[in-house]
Amino acid sequence: MKQVSDESNQRTSTEDRIVSGEKSSYVDNASLPKRLDAIIRLLMEQQVADGKLQKQDQVLMLDAVGLSSGEIGRILGQKSKDVSSRLKKLKSQSR
Repeated sequence: MKQVSDESNQRTSTEDRIVSGEKSSYVDNASLPKRLDAIIRLLMEQQVADGKLQKQDQVLMLDAVGLSSGEIGRILGQKSKDVSSRLKKLKSQSR
């Protein structure tokens, strides 16, 4: 019975911190970009698997929303110089 009570108190304490704007001990702000990158990658891979998006479109889409070559590379698992080169080719082909 005590365990349930402790969990309930912990949950309330965490909820109070979130509402008050305090940083929670389990939220690591440095890991947030990595998690978001992983979510983006998973969503894009699903679109490729479903045939709704081609690999080259991933790069163009991420560039269009304002991500740098380094950020795109981190999401897609490529070097930023390779992404930069690919973007240059793709943009020159579309002209």
